[in-house]
Amino acid sequence: MGRIAKKLRDFRVSRGLTLEQAAKLAGFRNFQTLSKIENGTRSVKAEELVSLAKAYSFDINLFLLDEPKPSKMRIFWRSNPNPPIDSSAQAKFALFFERYMNLIRILDLPGTKLMLPIQPVESMNLQSAGNLGDTYSGLLKLGDRPALSLASILENEYNLPIFYLPLPEGASAISLVADDNAAMCVNQNDVPWRQRFDIAHELFHIIYRTSISDDCGENDTDLFEKCANAYAAAILLPKSVLEAEIDTKRNKEKIGVSTLVAIACDLGVSLPALLWRLVNLKRLRKNIAEDILESKQVREHDRILRQKEPKRMPYISQRYVCMVFEAISLGIMSKMRAAEYLETPIGKLEEVFLNVGLVLREEDDIEVSLV
Repeated sequence: MGRIAKKLRDFRVSRGLTLEQAAKLAGFRNFQTLSKIENGTRSVKAEELVSLAKAYSFDINLFLLDEPKPSKMRIFWRSNPNPPIDSSAQAKFALFFERYMNLIRILDLPGTKLMLPIQPVESMNLQSAGNLGDTYSGLLKLGDRPALSLASILENEYNLPIFYLPLPEGASAISLVADDNAAMCVNQNDVPWRQRFDIAHELFHIIYRTSISDDCGENDTDLFEKCANAYAAAILLPKSVLEAEIDTKRNKEKIGVSTLVAIACDLGVSLPALLWRLVNLKRLRKNIAEDILESKQVREHDRILRQKEPKRMPYISQRYVCMVFEAISLGIMSKMRAAEYLETPIGKLEEVFLNVGLVLREEDDIEVSLV
């Protein structure tokens, strides 16, 4: 009983819940009952464990395993929600991360491998952060449309899963780190170009996870957050790519504002991200950028062009879905368990896999010998 009691307390604390809050969420009449369960002076009933699992968003199957839990998770919010941190959204993300870690274990796959050079935080400024983002765009081999390739490369080449889940109003992303593994969650309800910028911004947090405080994402006016924004703009709009676009489309020394809007759309970024990147590269004056962004006519033109970009909603995380598919194919996970991992009715399991281009077959797989 002591092991279960300790795990329940650890889960509650990791979700940021007080005894009173947790007891209310789980349907206890008073928090003293939950306190006794956590202290080991009262056993937990099966139905109470199910209620606590729902309240804390944990997987009962993983909970009952004797597998060691990862070290305490560090969670960073991007633009802290209002009211402050939504425990249910954070818990949901943590649940998917725990299941992802279990998939890594049962499939014997490597974890996050972001072994990239970093610059000391003490000497970080907007210019150096931008230079770092520019360098990373090349190191990660993002090509000439970095905003459109970053998420896929982070998931498939660096084993850093990106989850798309609904977040509360005012929050755009969360990053999570435990041991040597990390994951991101971006707001499913945000527009694609906002999601891409948030992924780049959160990458900066993960890279510098050992040098920053847990509340670093709560204030965009903080220098570190400004550096994260400069880094994000640079990795999505590296100098060589951006200047090549500008130079081919400008007329002598001038370029039309409508052309700038079109370039932003083509590169998959927001107009503000493009303009401030040009300001940081000293290719555009700050006051001109501000005038453009304040123009209702420009905003309307931008809105019309953006309507042409389809908003294809990713389902949870492409890498995560593929890992669940592999676990089924290898016979180490049942369809019922897979449906639970993907939070979908078992009858819609094939549809979920089809959304990422995978076809679930009933017959045995054909194996070949490699030379």
